[in-house]
Amino acid sequence: MPSITMRASLPEKNLDRDYSIVVQKGLFNLWVVNVFYGKWGTACRKLQYSFETQEQGQKFIKKTLRKRLASYKRIGCSYQPVNTNGTTQDLDFWFGNCASAILNDTITHNDADVLPT
Repeated sequence: MPSITMRASLPEKNLDRDYSIVVQKGLFNLWVVNVFYGKWGTACRKLQYSFETQEQGQKFIKKTLRKRLASYKRIGCSYQPVNTNGTTQDLDFWFGNCASAILNDTITHNDADVLPT
């Protein structure tokens, strides 16, 4: 299933964060979105969300990505893509314009305000 991993790094502030989103098909036809985050090189934290429909999962993912893309305002640096898994079609379906823009490095810290909801 599709996944995306991003990293925010700002050595002068001792900031080095990882953020991953993984989508899976769960039991009972639920869609499961796993979110992993934490300081790079340490044990990460995992949050797991279940959704009855793909649309609910997509809405949650887009909201989550908007917050990551607005990270420059909060922490002083932007998240950069590190790794993706899945087909381009799956990534576009689940992560929308956000994934394409992240992967193509076309989003700056000011663009998070104008991303579609």
